[in-house]
Amino acid sequence: MSWNGEIVLGIINPATDTFTCVGYAPSKNRRCQNAIAVANRHEVQKRIRALPQHFGNSIGLRHELSVIASKALCKHDHQGQTDDIAEQWSDVIARTLQGKVGGLNDVRVQGEKTVFVHQAGKTIATSKNWNIPLVTKSEPCERTWTTNKSQRSVKQGNGETVVNTQFKREQEVAQKARREARYQAFKRAGENRREQEEAQKARNDARHQALHRAEEDTREQEEAQKARMEARHKAFKRAEEKYEAFKQAEEAAARRPGEVRKRADDAHRRLFEVRKRADDANRRVDEVRRRLDEVHRRAEQEDTEKRDEVSRRAAQETHRKAQKAKCEAQGGNRGKAERHGGEPREAGQQKEKRREAEQQEEPRELEEAADTDRTPTEPEGEPICNDAWAVSWTRYERAWSKLSRVNNTSLDEFMRDSIPWPVRGGTLKEVTEADVEEFFYHAPQNITDWSGSFLQMLRLQLKRWHPDRVARALPLAQRSDEIVAKTYLVVGFIEDMVKDEEEWMRARASPEGEVPT
Repeated sequence: MSWNGEIVLGIINPATDTFTCVGYAPSKNRRCQNAIAVANRHEVQKRIRALPQHFGNSIGLRHELSVIASKALCKHDHQGQTDDIAEQWSDVIARTLQGKVGGLNDVRVQGEKTVFVHQAGKTIATSKNWNIPLVTKSEPCERTWTTNKSQRSVKQGNGETVVNTQFKREQEVAQKARREARYQAFKRAGENRREQEEAQKARNDARHQALHRAEEDTREQEEAQKARMEARHKAFKRAEEKYEAFKQAEEAAARRPGEVRKRADDAHRRLFEVRKRADDANRRVDEVRRRLDEVHRRAEQEDTEKRDEVSRRAAQETHRKAQKAKCEAQGGNRGKAERHGGEPREAGQQKEKRREAEQQEEPRELEEAADTDRTPTEPEGEPICNDAWAVSWTRYERAWSKLSRVNNTSLDEFMRDSIPWPVRGGTLKEVTEADVEEFFYHAPQNITDWSGSFLQMLRLQLKRWHPDRVARALPLAQRSDEIVAKTYLVVGFIEDMVKDEEEWMRARASPEGEVPT
């Protein structure tokens, strides 16, 4: 007969006719119907086919059945039934092997076929076909198998044979070994738990002792501080008592000549020495403070010099770039002038007259604005400078308001002096980085249209001087390369000021509170 282990072990679930978990589901009162992974199914089938190799070795057979049961049970729900399933399968195989006609005393594996032999050595069956059922009994046998571990029983009729005594003994030994292993595991778990509890207790004790030591140290420090304060108080009290004694001695010396006056003089001399030593100590303290102040002053001076040096180099670099741009712009303007040299002279004279009229009208308006909107931003000792900055900012804001109202498409080529450049004089030739920064640093709040921080004002000015916005306000300005170059320079200066202000605010808000130089 061939070995068909899947039928003998009941691998296929008759309820679904598929390979499902071989465990028992108590909540459903039936076999589990969870599917088994493909890799595990292949492993189970492979090991079932190789089971006849272990029929002569009960321990090896028991181990192999445990591996097959672990693979045939679902991982999440029924892995705890591995030992029970393996024990059931072991009983089934034992009954199956001993239920053969004449009994099976030997099993040999030859290649891919299994050979079952009678006691006399006669071969019962040899086959390579694994689909032929294994069990063919000579006598009928009645069996009842229950999945409940406490109610499992096997009933056999006439002709039932008894399971081999050695096999039972090996099962009992294996069961005892499992119980001993479980007890040892439980014992080790208890010991580990006790060790962890002892370690935790030791850590808690150490933490408590450290806290206790810290409290004792703090208490000792407080007591030492209290003792020092009491000693100082006593010393001060003794000094007062000595001073009172000195006064009394002086009064006694005034009344009594001789020794009394001498003692008073000695006490006065000692007191003078004490005061002198105190003055010397104060003088040394003042000298130390003066040296510290000198060190701080030198450090601040060095920081200021470093910042000035960086600013000076940046200004030189900007001035160099501006001069280069100016030279390029002048070269472009010279070419344009040569191209437009044939324009009528009368048109140029009319433009010059209009420009002179605007320049004559502008000082009067600026003086009126200075009388009404003057707000000093400098110290009180410099009123002239304050008025000058107020006039410059009034002219600057009014010029921008004027540009936003008039039709600038008709402005002539002299518009470069009509543009409100952000410098004190308001002319194109004064546009440098230092002059632009100085102009914005003297912005009076009541003249400008901003009411927030200095950074907000710079951002508004950056939007105002954006090249696209200037192009919309002054379309003809795009014809002058010099005006375009200066516009980009102003935008760059304002962007640098915005970056510096943001860095300064971030540094001031940082935990260290140090402003980068």
